[in-house]
Amino acid sequence: MFALRRALVGILALASWSCGGSTQPDATPQVADIVVNPASSTLALNAQLPLQALVRNEAGELVPDATVTWTVENPTVASVSAAGVVTGLALGTTQVAASARGKSGVATVNVQRTPVASVVVRPNRVDAAIGSSTQLTATALDASQNTLADRGMVWTTSNAGVATVSTTGLVKAVAAGTATITATSEGKSDAATFSIAAGHVVRVDVTPASANMVAGQTQQLAASPKDAAGTVLGGKTVIWASSNSAVATVSSSGVVTAVAGGSATITATIDGISGSSAITVADAPVRSVAISPSTPSVMVGEKVQLSATVTDVNGQVVTNRPVTWVSDNTAIATVSNSGQVTGVAVGSAKITATSGGVPGSVQVTVLPLPPASVSVSPASQSIVQNNGTTLTATVKDANGGTLSNQSITWTTSDANVASLSATSGQSVTVTGGVAGTATITATSGGKSGTSTITVTPGSVASVSLSLGSTSIKKQTTTTATAIVLDSQGRRLQGVTVTWTASGGATIAPASSVTSVGANSAATATVTAKNVSSNQTAVITAAISGKQDSVVIAVTP
Repeated sequence: MFALRRALVGILALASWSCGGSTQPDATPQVADIVVNPASSTLALNAQLPLQALVRNEAGELVPDATVTWTVENPTVASVSAAGVVTGLALGTTQVAASARGKSGVATVNVQRTPVASVVVRPNRVDAAIGSSTQLTATALDASQNTLADRGMVWTTSNAGVATVSTTGLVKAVAAGTATITATSEGKSDAATFSIAAGHVVRVDVTPASANMVAGQTQQLAASPKDAAGTVLGGKTVIWASSNSAVATVSSSGVVTAVAGGSATITATIDGISGSSAITVADAPVRSVAISPSTPSVMVGEKVQLSATVTDVNGQVVTNRPVTWVSDNTAIATVSNSGQVTGVAVGSAKITATSGGVPGSVQVTVLPLPPASVSVSPASQSIVQNNGTTLTATVKDANGGTLSNQSITWTTSDANVASLSATSGQSVTVTGGVAGTATITATSGGKSGTSTITVTPGSVASVSLSLGSTSIKKQTTTTATAIVLDSQGRRLQGVTVTWTASGGATIAPASSVTSVGANSAATATVTAKNVSSNQTAVITAAISGKQDSVVIAVTP
């Protein structure tokens, strides 16, 4: 760096540099060479280093009275005093020249950062509680114990499970135990020993302290155990509990789940000390109401229980919601506040259950009770042959209620005595046939009722006699037919006609009964006698003082 050193010697001999002290050149002796010691040196920033200039003549002898002028090549890196003391000003390298009587010598000075000789950590021993924080300081010193303020520190912990340390030396106590916290700068280090004991919990803060929730939602709670100084203590086990699990439950990790409307207190317990959070839960809106059974039926006077299943918008079946029950036709069916339906009359009614403003409904069919008894009115009656009467059946249930529109089957024990105009319906017409007694039965739903009908002969108004032939040969026959009529001209069935014959014929039997049916009549056989000449015979049919006669011719 001093390439012009030789050229400057002449100038230096004439004038001194303003950077250092100088004297006028001495005429004797001549300087042959100048050596600066040390020729190369390292200087710490802001430190000082004295240089020595050895001035010799041509004989190699020291020139003790030579005046030396000191200069520096780069005054921003270092300065030099008139006595040759160099001061480091900035990092870098420069040359320092010593000149006397036209000669000069140079030395190289390297200004470097002052090396760290040691590191001091304070405090160097700490007793801490779990959860507490401690700020450590680390100071870098040079060999003279001067503080080096511009040096970086690297902080480390020997046991992060016990204590952690930040890049600025902030130590947090995590768990009970011992940890060494070390600060290192430029290979030099110092350490602090931390002894951490479990703190004593005096209170537990739960956050949030209160929460409003809707059923189905979740909320994360946090529990902070603190000592008497308010320091949060880590490494603690939390026990969570709910005062009302029907309203809100809590997991082992503090997650609260809202179940149903109401209030619950969530408690966090640590080392026997508790804190809590007040939870208020609102019911989730109702999405649907379903009624079961879906197609109910009930008999008149009987009851059937309906149930409503309420589902909220979260798809959860909820059991604590109020349900209102109504019937759209109380004349057919009524419903209680608990959903019990009573059949009132045969028909259909819509039953609706409403919860949270959401309705659900079913159609209830009310059926008649089965027949418990059947009665026939009149229970007994006497009618005249060929006359009729009307019987009516009444069907009742077990409660004594009359059942209408029931299927009724009618039967007679003897259709010859009493015939029926129909075999179904609530009423039936009975017509008297032959004299006698018949039981009329009405049956419905396996139950029966009866009426006894007695048929008496009708009053004889007239007898009409006819013969199969009015002329017969001897020992041949013909049929005599008698029709017995009442005053209405109706044939009487089952009545006895007495027969007589005179003259040339006989008749048998002596009496006979009129037949049953629409063509009712009594018959007898007329037999011609063994006559030898023409004769006549009179055939007579008589009943109840009424008679009719016919003359028949008998020939040989």
